Amino acid sequence: MTTTSLTPYLGEGLLNVGDFFKFESILHPFAIGSIAILSLFAYLRVSSNRTVAPLTIWDEICSIALGSTLAGIINGNSLLTGLEALAVLLAWQFITSWIGCRFPKAGVLFTKPPLVVAFRGRCLEGLMRKHRITETDLYGAFRSAGIFAVCEVECAVVEPTGVFSIYKTKDLPKDYDSDVLLSIKGYRELVKSDEKEKKKQKEEGMKKGSNSSESSEKPKHKRSSSEAERQSAESDDGSDGVHSEGSKSGRGGGSSAKDAQSDSQEEDIADRQKGDESEKKEKEDGDGEKEETKEDKIADQES
Repeated sequence: MTTTSLTPYLGEGLLNVGDFFKFESILHPFAIGSIAILSLFAYLRVSSNRTVAPLTIWDEICSIALGSTLAGIINGNSLLTGLEALAVLLAWQFITSWIGCRFPKAGVLFTKPPLVVAFRGRCLEGLMRKHRITETDLYGAFRSAGIFAVCEVECAVVEPTGVFSIYKTKDLPKDYDSDVLLSIKGYRELVKSDEKEKKKQKEEGMKKGSNSSESSEKPKHKRSSSEAERQSAESDDGSDGVHSEGSKSGRGGGSSAKDAQSDSQEEDIADRQKGDESEKKEKEDGDGEKEETKEDKIADQES
């Protein structure tokens, strides 16, 4: 069948009518495409849900490849060739998932382990730089998880599928261990290193405290020894003073008794003299009053 060219002056075959519309194989998408779709649907219905679960990066690649292969069959590729391509993709997806389930260590060949890019309030910049993860990417994941500050983050994990998983410090369990996080090798190593640093800091603090207490006890010991020496010296001086005073008191005991007796005698004599003087004054006053009364009587008689 001949094709009519739409660009006769520019060249034959640059743009033809068949590029817009042709009757050849016009029912191919409907017939062959329907068969391919039903075949793929039947396999997915019989197989496990794990077949289409995007748990690893290989699962996502397989899903994309299945879609593109199915589209090629619908658009004109051979049905047999297309079904063969679908079978190859599904077979490899089954093999990789079976190996990862039965032999976990061998599963590392097909999937990468989770990657910890933030731990307990700090971003692991060296690891981020190594895996080409920018701060903008990480902060975008924080915003989607409702994080306002990095200090709220216990850890940020990049899953094998490339999805960020964010865990907050306040959400960590206190009554039991977080086995889900501890199953990640990177997180386990970070926790161990953090605990070692805390132990070192405690030991250094204890050493500093013991050194300061020892340094403070040394002057106290010196002070107590000096104070004991002073007290012993004062007690020796006090005993000497007591002995000297006792000897002096023993020697001067007789003289002090004599002095006390002489003093008492002198006081008695002075008291007696004072009493005599007071009696004389009273007599003189009485005589003067009598004379005055006599003179008054005489004056009255004369009057």
